[in-house]
Amino acid sequence: MYYFKNFLEELADNTKIDFNLWNEGKALVFCRLKSSSVEKSLTEVSLGNNRGILEVEKSMEACLPIIKCYIEDKYKDIFYLREQFFGDVLQGNKVPLDKFRKNLPMVETGCTLFIISIEGSKYETLTALKNAYEGSNIISMIYEEEIIIIGVFENREREGKKIVSLLSDKLNCRCYVSYGEVAYSIEDIKIAYEEGKEAMDLGKRIGGKDNVYNYSDMFFERAICNISNKVKAQFYNEFKDKFNNFDDEMLNTIEEFISCDLNISEAAKNLYIHRNTLIYRLDKIAKDTGYDIRNFRQAATFTIAFLIWKELK
Repeated sequence: MYYFKNFLEELADNTKIDFNLWNEGKALVFCRLKSSSVEKSLTEVSLGNNRGILEVEKSMEACLPIIKCYIEDKYKDIFYLREQFFGDVLQGNKVPLDKFRKNLPMVETGCTLFIISIEGSKYETLTALKNAYEGSNIISMIYEEEIIIIGVFENREREGKKIVSLLSDKLNCRCYVSYGEVAYSIEDIKIAYEEGKEAMDLGKRIGGKDNVYNYSDMFFERAICNISNKVKAQFYNEFKDKFNNFDDEMLNTIEEFISCDLNISEAAKNLYIHRNTLIYRLDKIAKDTGYDIRNFRQAATFTIAFLIWKELK
């Protein structure tokens, strides 16, 4: 695949013109003009549905229209047409099968569609992701209010956590990632997107603490959405005081123990505490709530109540 940054480097080399390119979020996409003391000329460039700023030395101002034309044409060739095509797939529009295979060849081997929601700049996020996946056959783009990544990943859960860690560290803001089933066709991509959207909504409302939401693992959360408001109110009123009295340490223990499928050894390891310390906390939870969550049936009721409390508190 011919990457946009490679093209910009070649363009600067071949024309002997140093320039900078900024995206709409004011993140630096390409930098060759490093001197802050020289006078500069600017012009707006079209980057698909977004805008950018092209910057050259004042003495090269006459070359701006040519550089701009090259950049806009290449961006359209590399990204925009493919992003438009991908948008048609997500919207359920009919697309030719040959174009589908050309633009998304990885689908036939089974790919994952990640949805990323971030409490920060979408444009800075997209730049960070494009840099992180540079050299890989992975698509990253802004779609509606979120960012989408589609590609083939060996371990989807690990990749989701990697994305959260990358963006949280680089952009210092809260990040959420969701995904649905593996997609093998046009229809599967649309389904995976809808599943990811539902997982994101559920995860933000009542999901776990790691901010990575797998639709397939959210059975309880999906079931809770179908519980009547009356029943939810009954659960909430019965458990709210018990949960409200727990401190963050105990709430974190509950979440980790549930996410580890009631496995004491694994939960203790993830919490960085001794197994006996976890058993002590579970005993306290049983004493304070009347539910021993080491017992599957009691844990099921407790989990439903806990997720309803998180949703309604």
